[in-house]
Amino acid sequence: MNRWMKNVLAAMAIAVSVVSGFLISDIHAEAAGEISRFGSESYEWVQGTESPIGVYVESDAPMYYVDMTLQYDPQMLRYNSGGELESEGTVRISSGAGNVEQFSLMVYFTPIRSGTTQISITNVTVQYASGETSTATDASAPVSIPLPAGCALSSLSV
Repeated sequence: MNRWMKNVLAAMAIAVSVVSGFLISDIHAEAAGEISRFGSESYEWVQGTESPIGVYVESDAPMYYVDMTLQYDPQMLRYNSGGELESEGTVRISSGAGNVEQFSLMVYFTPIRSGTTQISITNVTVQYASGETSTATDASAPVSIPLPAGCALSSLSV
């Protein structure tokens, strides 16, 4: 066999190895620029008033599909709309992102008691048109719910 033919066969063997490696492996990438975040770093809401919170996922490449979980304290907040209530304290958001580099959605809660709590974005997965998936960072935002006017003690005697 001549030298040229050996080089061609070697190149073909390498190409077959590379292609089969891609086909056999699960196509998944770790966060290479995908982040989740809220619209603000913190929130102050009024008890009994429906309040929005912006949920965002950003990527270096256009996203085809986004899936995530929002977690909240159901003793502090009542979920109203914006995703799918899986259980008290857990809202799932699954949506076709439409090949955009930033996905956004408004989710609505009503504070039911005063105090401080937080809402968290977890388990974020993005999918690209190629079928490749990637995970994004988790995020949390504190929510402060002050006492309604006139509900504070002016004095306490024993």
